[in-house]
Amino acid sequence: MSDLIPHTREHTAWPRRVTLCGSFGFHNAGDEAAPLAVADLAHSIGADIGFDVVGRFDRPDMPDVIGLGAHDKARQERLRGQPVLFVGGGVVESMPHSVLARCRRLVRDSRPARVSLFAAAVEADVKYRMLVRWQIRRALGGMAQLYVRDVLSAEVLRRLVPKRTVTVTGDVVLWMQAEPELPIPVRSIGRYIAVSLADVWKGTPGWCDWLAAQLARIARRLDAAVVFVPCSARFSDDCGEHDRVAGQLAALNPNIPVVRIGDGLGPRGVAAVLGGAVLAIGMRLHACVMAYAQRTPCVGLAYHPKLIGFARTTGCDHWFIPTRTLGKQTAPYGYTFADTGLATTDLESVAMDALENTSYERLDELRGQLVEAFVRSIAS
Repeated sequence: MSDLIPHTREHTAWPRRVTLCGSFGFHNAGDEAAPLAVADLAHSIGADIGFDVVGRFDRPDMPDVIGLGAHDKARQERLRGQPVLFVGGGVVESMPHSVLARCRRLVRDSRPARVSLFAAAVEADVKYRMLVRWQIRRALGGMAQLYVRDVLSAEVLRRLVPKRTVTVTGDVVLWMQAEPELPIPVRSIGRYIAVSLADVWKGTPGWCDWLAAQLARIARRLDAAVVFVPCSARFSDDCGEHDRVAGQLAALNPNIPVVRIGDGLGPRGVAAVLGGAVLAIGMRLHACVMAYAQRTPCVGLAYHPKLIGFARTTGCDHWFIPTRTLGKQTAPYGYTFADTGLATTDLESVAMDALENTSYERLDELRGQLVEAFVRSIAS
């Protein structure tokens, strides 16, 4: 991958350190993967840069992530003058807790050399009120570059700031390297399907029944075990959702081997599990991103439009269901199970199609676009 943009190896005007602002510090493997991916990208092009990671809340739960509270004043002051990249999920949203809104004062006070969106997310299928639109335009006004991670984010941001150039780079997590070995619970299991769920439909009638029945059919057809791997285990109930579906699966067919991985695996470990699978089925966006980066066929259960944005960007539209956005989010966050139409979807046929037809021809192209955007965002 280091040859994607060869000329960058000769670039000498790298900043010593760069600030990364995002939805960091809460043990979500997808969010926490973004700084790792940026560091892997920089290393691939020979850029000797250190990164300071800033979360959007006052007290992140991870000590390496700088918070916005007064207790972190000393570390905040050390960011002065550094280029700033707004990276990953939650950056532009219609709510006041967006990364862009929450980090705006810290960025202003640090007087950065330059500020850019870099592979940033923009919330789709929500209404942006007039005041919020004005605040977004003001916050983006001084930014050098507006790079977003998917085509749906680009569509929304172009409506919000019609006079600015908005460019799609792909999701930066496509650059993150996986652990070289599978975790111990998975090493001896043989062929397996990796499943990563969110807890957003917890308690919804019919949801666990539908998925367990579909997984039983797919596992039998592929003669594969089922490995449940959480992306968020501390502040969400992904593991609980895995337990519920696994219980239903065991009742349907006790002969299907099932492994449930708990928390503590980390982003690179999650990527390794997804990379070793014959098939991935993901609700969490970055489970799907990591699977694609590891060239594992993936079916996305699109509880939120961001999954559809990723699918459209990579050309995997047919295997992320529903295949189109619904026009507005119908749940507190994302779509309800009923509104997605999944209950009447034959997941087995979608999975078999993904196994046979998934193409990774866009992977190197997107990684190259990310390198080029990175260089333009921070190099002088």
